[in-house]
Amino acid sequence: MGESERSTEQAIWLGNFNLHHPLWDEEHNSHLFSRVNLEKSQVLIDALTEFDLQMVLPKDVPTLQALATGNHTRPDNVIISSQLAGSIIRCITLPDKRPERSDHIPVVTVVDTQLEEQTVPPHPNFRLVDWKGVRERLSIRLEGLDAREEIGTPGELNAHVRELTHTISQVINECIPKAGPLPYKKCWWSPLLTEKRTELHRLMCKAYNRRLELGDPVHIEHRAMRRAYGALIDDAKRTHWEGFLALLDERSVWTAHWYASGEPTDGGRARIPLLKGSQVSTWLRTE
Repeated sequence: MGESERSTEQAIWLGNFNLHHPLWDEEHNSHLFSRVNLEKSQVLIDALTEFDLQMVLPKDVPTLQALATGNHTRPDNVIISSQLAGSIIRCITLPDKRPERSDHIPVVTVVDTQLEEQTVPPHPNFRLVDWKGVRERLSIRLEGLDAREEIGTPGELNAHVRELTHTISQVINECIPKAGPLPYKKCWWSPLLTEKRTELHRLMCKAYNRRLELGDPVHIEHRAMRRAYGALIDDAKRTHWEGFLALLDERSVWTAHWYASGEPTDGGRARIPLLKGSQVSTWLRTE
């Protein structure tokens, strides 16, 4: 790779480095600045110099709160190429948006890359439909179609199918209310969860602002609300699943079978599957 090609490359390193150093951690975490931790952190610091990288998340901004002790630390970091430093609009944490049952605090980094914005068109919201009115409108429209007892050619069949499909689509566009992109694309989500999530975010923000006052009652209240919110999510998922099973038909039963017979997941975490014996032998022969 030539020098001109190397100069055009940009790098962004972000995630849980699990490293502690006075360059980014708060001073009250001096117990983490052991010799072993500082030596491990030095490897990352040397890499920043070698590849001309900068840390853009400001110092003393915690990214994790231990669930057991409540202490705030900084294992996560955001590091970018120096050439991109001027394109950073903001790099902050959102303590009030921390997911339930998670000790990591979300980090938001906004980079001005001038990408083309894509819009999601509204989609029909079938959960808010007046089905009686839809059936009446559809019946009237279907009566106006050219219904023949016999169809002579495949071309005529295709024409009738297109006309029928077009009529149904028109009724959907006229009678089904439209909805924009949902903030939570979960079929089990409910207005109650939206309300409780807002309350939890407010309380989470208060607890974060008083993170150094471990005796403040807000931390106990925050933990209790997080547990209650997690239980509400579990109940919503279970209720939706039971309702889905109660309405199974000849087609959806195979979907339920696919869900139930699939391999268990680890909550969406990306992982590499274990290599089978034949795969390992093939890999060894290739090497």
